[in-house]
Amino acid sequence: MLTKIEKLSLLEYKVNNDEIELFNTCFKNIIGKQRNQLRKLETLIYRDNLNENTQNMKALTFFKTKMSNLTERNCLKIIEISENFLKGITGNSIKYKRIKLYFQKTIADHWRYLFELSNNLEYKTKANEAYTEALNTAEKEKFLSTDMIYLTFFLNYTVFLHDILENTDEAVKRAKAILHAALKDTEEITEINQKDVILLCQMIKDNLSLWKNEIPEELKFI
Repeated sequence: MLTKIEKLSLLEYKVNNDEIELFNTCFKNIIGKQRNQLRKLETLIYRDNLNENTQNMKALTFFKTKMSNLTERNCLKIIEISENFLKGITGNSIKYKRIKLYFQKTIADHWRYLFELSNNLEYKTKANEAYTEALNTAEKEKFLSTDMIYLTFFLNYTVFLHDILENTDEAVKRAKAILHAALKDTEEITEINQKDVILLCQMIKDNLSLWKNEIPEELKFI
């Protein structure tokens, strides 16, 4: 499926909103599963290291290396696909702005995954640049505060601020602002997106609960 999407991206094809959902499902099924498998392998390697099970640990480490290399290749391919599609996005309608933000977010997310995978500082820099570019789009354009792509971008961006840049204060500030705006504009939620918006808001709220415990009491705000 990824190969077919890659070929489509080389044709200067103009993506619509329905296709974004298809692409997103494809990317998640590939990278999401591989990242989960890597986390499981890391847990097993840690367990075998504690138990001094050297032989099993070597085998698991081998599989982890193979999976890491595959995940890295797929992340780079998804970034390239997203960059290809971005070149063909024109127009000032909200439809095109949403598609633009989606691909910018996708590029930023996958540079972050690459950094988490390898701890390569070059990937961290590229992730920061990509998130900054997507942030400019998110703040410049007139998105609804309950727009799914808009909310998902800020959910992932605040995770980047917290986990990668270790800027808990800014992560909390951004997350609270986005959550409050979304909850304030609940009348804008369509029936189709209601469950997804509620889930995203809950994920942001859960992150806030964790992160607020990491900052000094005097810096917390409601």
